[in-house]
Amino acid sequence: MIAYQNYKFSFVTLLVSMILLNSCDNCRNATKSDRLKQTPKGKEEFLDNEPEIPTKNKGIINIGNSCYMNSVIQILASFYQKPFEKKKETPLAKAANDIINAITDKEEVTPAEIRKKATDFFNALKKPEQEGGIDWKPKCGSQEDAAELIGKIFDWLDMPKAETNYKLIHPTTHAERWKTGTDLWSIWQLPMEKNQVKNMQTLFDNSLPSGNPIDINWTGHDANDVTATEIPRLKNLNQLYGKMLIISPKRFEFDNTDNTASKKTASKITTKITAPFTLTIKKEQTADLSQDLLYELVGFIRHSGDVGGGHYVTYTQVDSKWILYDDSSVSEVPVGQIQSPAEQAYLFFYKQVP
Repeated sequence: MIAYQNYKFSFVTLLVSMILLNSCDNCRNATKSDRLKQTPKGKEEFLDNEPEIPTKNKGIINIGNSCYMNSVIQILASFYQKPFEKKKETPLAKAANDIINAITDKEEVTPAEIRKKATDFFNALKKPEQEGGIDWKPKCGSQEDAAELIGKIFDWLDMPKAETNYKLIHPTTHAERWKTGTDLWSIWQLPMEKNQVKNMQTLFDNSLPSGNPIDINWTGHDANDVTATEIPRLKNLNQLYGKMLIISPKRFEFDNTDNTASKKTASKITTKITAPFTLTIKKEQTADLSQDLLYELVGFIRHSGDVGGGHYVTYTQVDSKWILYDDSSVSEVPVGQIQSPAEQAYLFFYKQVP
């Protein structure tokens, strides 16, 4: 009887151990993809949408007109590492992960090795889409656009986008309805005017006007159109990766010198944007939120020079300290000296404050 009980106990113990071991394997498999999950269709999604925590990275040698790319790489390494894991088997994602790992102290590498990995990433970007690239074509002899490059990389990564919806208000009944169709965006464009210094909050609020007149057939069978009020409203801000908000001031303007679309002269708007370190999006400016959203500036890209040429550098906030990435040079910027470059930023990166 005692032998039977011991056998029974041993069998139960073995069974429980196998169950626990299997559970541990499942846990390891779940964490191996670093907070990714499998959907029923096999697509990977992030379990949460928390912002990534940036570190102080290494610099990247300029390989020739590549300061814009170096600035973008520093931003990707600081705030957008994990999206590349969804496509880690592709040549472009592999090249991106290689350079990101090289500059984020995950590997012991020399400046020459970093340069090679940056070159490999640049070459991977230039490959046609059918070969896994984004068909990036460097503009020889002109200034490259860091914002355009980030936008194309985000599209390739299938990054979630926010929306701009439009609410329509009837001129006499004041009835409300939503306009069919939405504008999708991953970078919010901010209109700028020369010689009109404004703070970030005012500029952002002005980019969402209180109402534009629009002629529309309200009921579908009216004899005449009505002039309704069209009000833009933001949607799905919380679905942006890491709840990060990217704002791009329109610092370049085009003057049509002879009233033709073919001949235009471009100029850069160097007007300062004051108080850029915080931003509030009011719930009334959204289509789907019941409370305001508060953002704080955690990074920005600055462009010095003019339309024909110039230089890009990146600033990111690491442990409450501001770090400047100027190609291969990496330095800490005193808090008292960060205001001026931030006011001239070309791309702003905001993190949502809980």
